[in-house]
Amino acid sequence: MLHAIDQNKAGRNFHSDEGHWREVFKTSEDSLTSSVFERLFYLPVELFWKIFISACNGNSLPEVAGKIDYFEFWPHWSVSDDGENSNFVEPDLFIRFKTFDLIIESKRWDRKQQRQEQWKEEISAYKKEYEEDARNVYFIALGGIHHDSSEKIEGVEVIKCRWKNLLNRVKDAETKLALTSDIIHSNAAISRILEDIISAFRIHGFSTGKWFDSFHVDSLRLTTHFEDHLKNLNSEGLYGHT
Repeated sequence: MLHAIDQNKAGRNFHSDEGHWREVFKTSEDSLTSSVFERLFYLPVELFWKIFISACNGNSLPEVAGKIDYFEFWPHWSVSDDGENSNFVEPDLFIRFKTFDLIIESKRWDRKQQRQEQWKEEISAYKKEYEEDARNVYFIALGGIHHDSSEKIEGVEVIKCRWKNLLNRVKDAETKLALTSDIIHSNAAISRILEDIISAFRIHGFSTGKWFDSFHVDSLRLTTHFEDHLKNLNSEGLYGHT
């Protein structure tokens, strides 16, 4: 589906403008979260975690996450002690690793949408939901942040992350894998997952092109024919100086 939307094909079989799907996805916080993280979960957990923690600002997240035991998009947690239906919160994503838990509250844009009151409610609801578990828990404010510094809310560290940082770390990983594709052919499958994540960002309105200074010039190789052609031009005084 992502590729159909990316190539403006999604509207063909629906009574809708082809451009409509792009516009819907571009402004949707929930589809951005699910599209990106569903595909991040396809990666080996070591790579997923390395990408993720490198995208977050200075923090105390564990260097090694271990295996993912469970994850849930938009878990439904009670805020009140009596479990009244009208008092629930829904963080965007909850991930339970082997030795710690991670709560992610995401916002669509990268600036000034997060609220401390919402973090407090979600952390309190988590503690009620898992009150019998003695586990470390971290809270990630993804997008919509007011500043990059981490904070303590209800005794839990709230770590800041920007969508743009996460996109850039995915692009870095994809570039590095592409450079080794001739050596380790199994990297191709992982590269395709990373490319899909980049596509997910693109259909949500992010610029995914590469700036010139991000290219690894040392990795570029000229063909023998082209090198010989340059040498001939140089010897004839048509290119550069001898």
